[in-house]
Amino acid sequence: LIFCGCSSKSDNINSLVEYIPFQSCEDGRWGLISTDGEVLFADEFSERITMAINGRFFAKNDDDLWEIYTTDEKPQQVGSDVYKAIAPFTEDVTPAVKPGGHVILIDRDGEEVKVLDVIDGKKVKGVSRFCQGIAVFKNEDDAYGAINTSGEVVIPAEYYNISLPTEGKVLALEKKYEEELNNDDDTFDKAVVKVFDTSGSLIGEIPMKGVMNLKTDFMDGVVIVVKKYGSEKRYGLMDKKGEFVVAPSAKNHSIHSVQGEHFIFRDDDRCGLMDFEGNVVLRAKYSELTFAAEGLLCAQKEGDDVLRFIDFEGNPVGNAEFTSGYSFYGDGAYCLVRFDSNEYGFVSKDGERLKLDNNTELYDVMLNTGDDWVDSDFVDYAAYVASMNITGNSLDGISLGTSAQRAASMVGERKGETITAEDSRGDDELTYSKEHLYFTVYFDKDISAAITKTVYEDYYGYRFSREETTGYRFTDAKVDAIQIRINVLYDKLDGKLPELMKALKNKLTGLGRVIAERSDHTGIAVKTASGNVVMAFIERDSPNILYVGVGREDKVNLD
Repeated sequence: LIFCGCSSKSDNINSLVEYIPFQSCEDGRWGLISTDGEVLFADEFSERITMAINGRFFAKNDDDLWEIYTTDEKPQQVGSDVYKAIAPFTEDVTPAVKPGGHVILIDRDGEEVKVLDVIDGKKVKGVSRFCQGIAVFKNEDDAYGAINTSGEVVIPAEYYNISLPTEGKVLALEKKYEEELNNDDDTFDKAVVKVFDTSGSLIGEIPMKGVMNLKTDFMDGVVIVVKKYGSEKRYGLMDKKGEFVVAPSAKNHSIHSVQGEHFIFRDDDRCGLMDFEGNVVLRAKYSELTFAAEGLLCAQKEGDDVLRFIDFEGNPVGNAEFTSGYSFYGDGAYCLVRFDSNEYGFVSKDGERLKLDNNTELYDVMLNTGDDWVDSDFVDYAAYVASMNITGNSLDGISLGTSAQRAASMVGERKGETITAEDSRGDDELTYSKEHLYFTVYFDKDISAAITKTVYEDYYGYRFSREETTGYRFTDAKVDAIQIRINVLYDKLDGKLPELMKALKNKLTGLGRVIAERSDHTGIAVKTASGNVVMAFIERDSPNILYVGVGREDKVNLD
């Protein structure tokens, strides 16, 4: 199932764009140009900046954090706060997160409107940008819901996934259908996708039996559906009530987008235009074909190196030719295009190139509007340490001295699989992971041994014997050390290892007596009453990697 969020074409974010970042030369500074070619300012920012929406754009500072600026000829920073992530101001409030903080809603003046740390009693992990008045959020259970611009819940967090709205419609798949995502034939069976409006009212349901993919963008009232017929994929168009407007057909090898009662289809490697009645309006002779505006297509004929605008009869519109076409931003009068690798510009709906004021050159442009998704950067260090379940003789519930067979069973439970003695031939350790925690369970010897029987064979009057393997068994090996490896480059702990080490020190010093500690506070080892040692340290040569371990004293080495 494809729940890819609302596209710029469907949710009109492109129509909200007021200015586009540009460079006038290689390695030049960044400026802003309007969607009709008027330069607001040029050569101002050394770091990348975003498109401007609702009078605001964002710029990266030297610490790779976002700052908010006004769309003035001399742009002014809004407030003094900086953000690790921030979504565009598609509304007068937007989700943002400061380093180390919860997701918050801020207004255009940078003032905090609401903290989104907890929604309906569950911790918030992330929030999307606003789209048609609502934003999707994910909670600690990895369940999705939706809120309005006041931070109030309009769709409760009961879903495996929720799309942002297109044409005022939201698609949601309940978590109870999550298992159907892994069907052997890649299709759904009993799942039903609910269709809500932006106030959270249920307005339709789409049965998913036999469906492989459902594109979540509503386009003129329909969505693209891919169904499986035997080994063949067939594409169709379905309305919000789950009824086919265009039934899946063998002649529709692929449907890409819809406008009115026309859609673009693909036949092998070529594209064409078809109407809802199945009539071919433009045969599949284009290597590229997209809807550019109402009644207007952007096309590249097979064998051509350039694109141009054509009408629905295939007639050229204007004289402009270009290598890439992007979108009709702002009021939709001009389309941003690339003429060659280092030359951008604008083309009207009449297919004519716009002359830029003062002969401005667009060497490069930036099409980023900000962050589409804002993750919480808050870390509850005590809770993070508690999730490791550290005791004086165990980690994550696995204790020193545990038998090989029992440990294999416990590791298997954590991995969701069965670990057999045969699987463990030649092993003296077992590994598994939980999110960004990577566990290694060490044993005092190999955990598996062959089961053999003696086989006798007679050759030319002599009897020979050999051992034949009939199976494998777990040995009497015992767990003698357990280790957790944490690579913070792939987690929101990046840059926060000192705080995590403090929390680990608080935990470890409560388990026994400190027997070793680094002077720079990046490592500590304690000896417990039972004689075991628990330690935590940051790897010297890789300061983004932290280890936590429990084992015998002779295994302690903080260097």
